[in-house]
Amino acid sequence: MAKIEKSVNSSRDADEARAYVSGHANDTAWREGVIEMTHAPPGPARPGTRMHEVLRFMGSTYVTDSGIKEVRAAISGTRSATLQGPSPDTGGWKRSPVAPASSRVGMFVSGTP
Repeated sequence: MAKIEKSVNSSRDADEARAYVSGHANDTAWREGVIEMTHAPPGPARPGTRMHEVLRFMGSTYVTDSGIKEVRAAISGTRSATLQGPSPDTGGWKRSPVAPASSRVGMFVSGTP
């Protein structure tokens, strides 16, 4: 099982920052290497959402088409989803307050290569 995680500090509170990073349309602005990310239907991630990602990583370009099969509610600042795609991955978003008006937020993906 491999795990990839990317986090950033934000000057926004934890809920605002998580809303931003969980919006797939924002991935190219904060995830290094993501050169294209689209999802349908528009709006927050939910079961049935389909994603198309083009990622440049370690000199190669990866194209992934996947979808969200299940979304689990936040537990200790983490919201996760079971993804449908080439491998049975799990991904999600983490958030933690750093100060009253700032936070650390990120995303993670775990799966079998």
